[in-house]
Amino acid sequence: MKNATSLNFTSPAQDAKSGKQPDYYLNDKGQLIKNPNAQPSKDGSTTIEVQSKNKSEVDAKKLADQMQKAQIKDLINYFKDSHPPGTKIPQDWLDMLSKEPDLPPAPTPLPTDGLPQQPTDTPAQPQQPAPSDNPQPQPQASQPQAGGDSGAGGAPSGGGGGGGGGGGDSGAGSIPGASSPGGTYTGTLDGLLNSDQQAFANELVKQTGLNQQVVEAWVLAEESGSAAQGRSAEHNNDWLNIGYTDSATYGAKNDVWNDPKTAADATAAWIKGQWDDPGFGKSAPSIQHIMDTVGQSPDAQISAIQNSGWASSHYPNLKQDYDMVVQADNNIHNANSVASGNDVPQGDLSARIAQAGLDVGGREGTVGNCLKGVEDSLDSIGINLPRMPDAKDLSPILKNDARFQQINPADAKPGDILVYSNPQALGASEGHGHITIAEANGMEASDHMQQNVQGFGTPEVFRAKEPDKTQTASNSDTHKSDNNHA
Repeated sequence: MKNATSLNFTSPAQDAKSGKQPDYYLNDKGQLIKNPNAQPSKDGSTTIEVQSKNKSEVDAKKLADQMQKAQIKDLINYFKDSHPPGTKIPQDWLDMLSKEPDLPPAPTPLPTDGLPQQPTDTPAQPQQPAPSDNPQPQPQASQPQAGGDSGAGGAPSGGGGGGGGGGGDSGAGSIPGASSPGGTYTGTLDGLLNSDQQAFANELVKQTGLNQQVVEAWVLAEESGSAAQGRSAEHNNDWLNIGYTDSATYGAKNDVWNDPKTAADATAAWIKGQWDDPGFGKSAPSIQHIMDTVGQSPDAQISAIQNSGWASSHYPNLKQDYDMVVQADNNIHNANSVASGNDVPQGDLSARIAQAGLDVGGREGTVGNCLKGVEDSLDSIGINLPRMPDAKDLSPILKNDARFQQINPADAKPGDILVYSNPQALGASEGHGHITIAEANGMEASDHMQQNVQGFGTPEVFRAKEPDKTQTASNSDTHKSDNNHA
């Protein structure tokens, strides 16, 4: 197996249909048994037939799909451990993670024998639900029945005011903060998240201020592959599984889950403790503590989610999922890059600004605070600008700042400042405008990293003037003389 060019997981039904002999059998006790009748494959691959207590072809294919994706995740972790930081993960591995199993049109739900299964919209709701298997001083989240890593936060309140989530009054109107302003992240994790999941993640970032890629990894940990597609087909956008516990499901029929945006608004309000779901209750204080990490590092936010009690599994692979999301983002951005001389900074100062943008944008990871991100980046290398209320307000500041020069937008390079203050940009940003630092490979940096914004028209472009080295040396000598005199 170590020398195999690839690993393929099949079901008994698939092997019976193809007439091929697998190299190994993985039985329902988890034992790997070599097949004495196997013949070496021409392409050097190894095939493992997954046998389980679930005899239907659908169940076997689902389990085989899960096993293969788990193996790919392990390969990615091994790959990262044995290569320098930043090495691109093979794209075919990421493609395999997004590959859907070839299931019949009417899939059969998996029995509850410890295997992931598709969520149901019609759970029984007992008057006194069984307690969660994740005991805490205050009831916490349990692992969901849906095909992800874990489940939604809190046990039903049952009159006791415990944790809870999902459901509540139908519609977004009852959800606090649903109309709060903010930017719109337009990135998409092709192959890892479907369009509903991405829309949900974008809105949740907007409403909470949590790191974009942390939220995307969180969503990915909960649902992926065929389970996510099944959710979308049912218009169930409860992507963090609020109300799905180890014992039962609560609030799944609430209309708020029908749309990714209203579902994200509800999720944000519930995390903040602002939304009480009838029949399930409010979030526990440990879950509300997640919001205390807004603006902190991705690792701090991941740790808060893992320790919140949201899931009985505590998301042991959430950091790996985050790394996978970051890599997928990099692959998308590299695929969309345009190779040209404009990908090289104009000078040393421009290169420092570009690097500061990468550092700050990657660290802050928020959405809707583009001006703060750019000003923080410039501050970090000693270029201080007035703190203005809107991105558009920095245009006249830069025009009158002797440290900058306005250039032709077609000549923009990494490290240049792009200000969108035209009518088209103002209309697309609720009057705020947009500002960013140009980066290589068609990227931009502000309070987060993303591909160059679309639909905002042509920006004004400002470039920092490289310092006069002769003057700088003269000033340095003067200061040195003053210090010696002192």
